[in-house]
Amino acid sequence: MWCRSQTSIRATLRMNMSAEPSITPSDSVPLLSPARGESTGSIPSTPIADLPIRIDRAKRAQEVWSKRTPTERAHVLKKVIRILHAKSDDFARRISEANGKPVAESLVGEGYPTLATFRFFAKKGPRALREQRIPVGAIPFAYSRLGFDPLGVIGVIAPWNYPFKLMLQDVPAALVAGNSVVIKVSEHSAAIGKLIEELLDACDFPENLVQLVYGYGDLGEALVYSGINKVVFTGSSATGTKVYHAAAQAMIPATLEMGGKDAAIILEDAELDDAARGILWASLANSGQVCASVESIYCPESMRSDFTERCRALLLALPSDSRGTMNTIFQKEKVCAQLDQAQAAGATIVASTSDANPENPYAMNATILTDVGKDSILHREETFGPLMVIHGYENVDDVVEEINSGEYGLTASVWSGNRTRAREIAQRIDSGVVTINDHLITPGMPEIPWFGRKASGMGFSMSTMSLMTFSKMRHIFDDRGLVRYKFWRYPYDAAKMTWLKVFMDAEFADSPLKRVTSFIRAMPAMLLKRNRRWDS
Repeated sequence: MWCRSQTSIRATLRMNMSAEPSITPSDSVPLLSPARGESTGSIPSTPIADLPIRIDRAKRAQEVWSKRTPTERAHVLKKVIRILHAKSDDFARRISEANGKPVAESLVGEGYPTLATFRFFAKKGPRALREQRIPVGAIPFAYSRLGFDPLGVIGVIAPWNYPFKLMLQDVPAALVAGNSVVIKVSEHSAAIGKLIEELLDACDFPENLVQLVYGYGDLGEALVYSGINKVVFTGSSATGTKVYHAAAQAMIPATLEMGGKDAAIILEDAELDDAARGILWASLANSGQVCASVESIYCPESMRSDFTERCRALLLALPSDSRGTMNTIFQKEKVCAQLDQAQAAGATIVASTSDANPENPYAMNATILTDVGKDSILHREETFGPLMVIHGYENVDDVVEEINSGEYGLTASVWSGNRTRAREIAQRIDSGVVTINDHLITPGMPEIPWFGRKASGMGFSMSTMSLMTFSKMRHIFDDRGLVRYKFWRYPYDAAKMTWLKVFMDAEFADSPLKRVTSFIRAMPAMLLKRNRRWDS
């Protein structure tokens, strides 16, 4: 089959690497370079037995950190912005080397969003965390304030596809809210973890405030049970479900950002050239290894041939240095298996690049397919690879129904010259994010909450709303001693019933006049009358 035209992936890997990537726990973690197709060494794994020590250090660091004001915490975040901005070119180059993205894609997909997220929370976090006054309708003159205390230690279980961005994505919100953070680095991204440690050291972060631990799935599981106060997970739905179960047993909150099977719907009035360019990029960025990438393209049957030809021409003209490699070997094998199965079931390859380096086991050609059966694995399961699948349709309502009946609900896009109609269709799609005439752009916008529905996740990251998920809310209420008639207390008697009816009319009567007159009747008793004693 098409994917097996290279020498066996596993055999090639053994020739080019000192250790085969594996999810089997070991006492070391490889430092991988997908760009070169090799391992550049290894580092020791973090022993699970060391986790209690790490968590204890994180708790002590958090206790000190929480005594700083949000504004003081924000100043520390600004150090990251200054240093990362100054070194952004070097960091992008090193991310590219260690993850396989082109340097420009590392800058726009990892460096820029990280800078924007730190800037956003440094600027907006302190104000969002101010104590809030909550008016109480029944007692409008009461002291009623909502405050926010830190949760404690936040555990982050990070993925390998955007390791720099996603290891750090929730760090600024967690820190400005007063927490410390322990990041479990993906076993496929240890080199990026060391790069982040270098950045934090250069920023002179308080000791043990942000720690990185290296290892495999057993370390991630142990982290959930280690005494952390919340877990943030990004990864597959299968692993996310296990994390959710573990978090429930540990009785800690969890934010889960999981898989997607995202669709792009092209309407009859779409500008096809722009749609082809936008969807091609959103399908193939990071070699398709994005939870929010376009995986299913729905085009009106009458336009499908034209749209497919535009995509074919664009793909074949795409410079090779605009595409990177796969991030992991096992994911390449999975995508190859999906492609082989689809071909065997009758799928048609419209176009494929031919420039993937056969000597690099991470390299994979990008492919456009049509005639992919709805019962194929490629159509049903998340792909996470450089494959574009184009379907034709006759009725857009059927497409929306098909998307909504799927397992996932992360993102989708609608492409149309009529933006009003596009927004109407977007509102019918059961997805966390729907974009109009673009795709895969909101993950880089920290102002917007990032979340999915169904098997795509629960909870959310980014936006000032996420600060609440890293905080324990505390409400303080005081009637200021002005309410003398505690009408909710014992005893219940006929006089109280009469007063309560007047009070409820003041709150809920349909007639504004009745509400005003009832308020005038009820207030003197509330402010002057004392409860009748029943025990004397």
